[in-house]
Amino acid sequence: MKTFAQELELAIRAQYPIIAVETYEWTRVKEMMRDVAKSLQRDLTNWNRVDGLIRDGKRVEDSDDPIVAMRTIYEVCMATESGRKSEIFILYDFNTYLENVEILERLRLMAPELKYRAKTIILVAPAFAIPHDLEKDLTILSMPLPTREELKLVFERFTGETKDKDGMVLSRTVPPDIAEEAAHAAQGLTAEEAYNAYIRAYLESRYEDVKNAVASILSQKEQTIRKGRI
Repeated sequence: MKTFAQELELAIRAQYPIIAVETYEWTRVKEMMRDVAKSLQRDLTNWNRVDGLIRDGKRVEDSDDPIVAMRTIYEVCMATESGRKSEIFILYDFNTYLENVEILERLRLMAPELKYRAKTIILVAPAFAIPHDLEKDLTILSMPLPTREELKLVFERFTGETKDKDGMVLSRTVPPDIAEEAAHAAQGLTAEEAYNAYIRAYLESRYEDVKNAVASILSQKEQTIRKGRI
């Protein structure tokens, strides 16, 4: 079975022009897309409402405005310049701007051209209401929650070295073989939620009592369920 990263990479290679990824997890998407872009040898350009459009390591002026950002992307994608590497544009929480007439029109004009220019636009948000005009050009992929193996990696990150607010390096020592049980208990949480649950369980028991640590993680997952997220 393909992983989500493999499915997304395949969609990009298949020249899907606009892909909407449904997820709450910006951090996981960013980490995954760095790997995907490297595998495909593509430049990676990111946009969010606070930082604006970051391209070639530089912020495009006034690009925190989504219309300015879309105009820049349009100019890049429709240019006839040769020799530039292919590119992936990732726009976070851009779903709220899809009803804007200019943005919608530029996306519609770009869509049939992107496949010939090795460019892909990826929209990231928890959910999408796709405008009728984009239905044939936009593909929705729902990013699943982390697998048990991914949650084990999160646990290993948690047990690695960290720094406190003063910059002092700290390390966490936990009993061997606890990662499997912690990851199993955390299934159904996002990576960040799992990380926070691991920390709280550590603060409560230092993982000296595995049963109590697992109970703490399950308790925090129950709180998440009550929020109606799972």
